[in-house]
Amino acid sequence: MKAVIIVFSPSGHTLIAAHMIQKKIKDKGGAADIINITKDDSLLFASKSERQKILEERLQDFDVLFAGAPVYAGHAESHILSIIEALPLPDRQCSKIAVPFITYGGAHSFIALEEIGRALKKKKYVPVLGIKLASFHTLSRFFHTKILENKPGDMEEGLIETAVNKVFALCSHKEHIKDNSASFAYTKGPMRFMLKLLSQEKIHGKFKTVSIIREKCSACKKCISVCPINNFIFTDGRVSIKNQKNCILCGECFYNCGCNAIDFAYRTVAQKRLNDGNIVFEKDISAIYPKKYGYINNKGDLL
Repeated sequence: MKAVIIVFSPSGHTLIAAHMIQKKIKDKGGAADIINITKDDSLLFASKSERQKILEERLQDFDVLFAGAPVYAGHAESHILSIIEALPLPDRQCSKIAVPFITYGGAHSFIALEEIGRALKKKKYVPVLGIKLASFHTLSRFFHTKILENKPGDMEEGLIETAVNKVFALCSHKEHIKDNSASFAYTKGPMRFMLKLLSQEKIHGKFKTVSIIREKCSACKKCISVCPINNFIFTDGRVSIKNQKNCILCGECFYNCGCNAIDFAYRTVAQKRLNDGNIVFEKDISAIYPKKYGYINNKGDLL
């Protein structure tokens, strides 16, 4: 089996999951290539037609397509959806089997998995299963309680192994391929309806006020190196923000600045919303959907 894993990973945890998937596939004798779109301007900010051309060049023959991103404001982070929209249609070289996966560090993963599954279906791929993985919430680094610290970890890796085994079995018996994306709609109806009205941008838009405190900035360029969408630039001896509205509020610039030169007001909003890290998690913190394939409950048991 040959897989392609497309991933957007602002803080690195979704990429950890992608590497776990890659390792489990290789352990079973398969092959897996990772296409990491993080910091890749050629894909992040290209036109749809340019993205399509690039993806056609990078995506060679494969049996399974994995697509993953973190949950932001209850949604799949929007950059992965833009990439999926530009994917080539499945053909003889590109199998229609697809597996969306998400990482999340909040109280709930909401509609993110459902959104990626829907986007893949629109491109004629068949989401045979979906993977939801608990992950450290990077904005909780300075909360009273760190949220899901050290995740994804061994338990999530075990869940991924179960998912990969199932995908291998499906590749051997393609007559059993079935669209299971209906199982991704596990969030209750009222919340699903609300999030369909409130996009990631509508929820986060007013908080995109990240700025540089000039008197503190040493122009070390650390913010440039860690920003997942390359939204910082160094010109004429100083660091500037390209466009505040492009910010995705990941906080990487703030948490990695040694001079405290980043004004990141959203962190206090997140700290309050997440009760300083003291949150109640959804019942199954990590799971494969349909759930009959396996899940980890909020007590940490792999079932």
